[in-house]
Amino acid sequence: MSVINDLKSIDEHILCVIGGPQGSAIPWDERILQESRCDMVVRGEGELTFTELLNWFFKGKGDLELIPGITYRENNQIKRNSERPPMQNLDQLPLPDHSLNFDRKEPNGSESLITSRGCPYHCAFCFEGKRESAYRTRSISNVMEEVEELLKIRHPFI
Repeated sequence: MSVINDLKSIDEHILCVIGGPQGSAIPWDERILQESRCDMVVRGEGELTFTELLNWFFKGKGDLELIPGITYRENNQIKRNSERPPMQNLDQLPLPDHSLNFDRKEPNGSESLITSRGCPYHCAFCFEGKRESAYRTRSISNVMEEVEELLKIRHPFI
């Protein structure tokens, strides 16, 4: 939060958005807004919510009050929009652009893939276990498409 405050000191018009588990845990979303100069918090899975938020901010499309999954400050009041349901079809997400991983110019024999979201268990001590979202998986064909893409990037002669 101190980094956000520093950024806002440089330029008040910088849009500062926080997401992740901390922002998704009520009342932390409100606390982040109360204790920092952060503009908005994206709660839950952020791909669709953040895309709508960017379209609103940069293109003037949509209505901030209608974007599900955000908490924001308006006229010194904190507002929390409705929850966005978890994405059920993980195959609708585009494959990550692994070529943007500048830290790994050379393959080291290890890659990471996200093949599912959620957890089939509900452990009391775990954030994922307390969430309402169900365990969801990508299709085998979708995962294999990403594996093949990784092979092309990391081993172009295969």
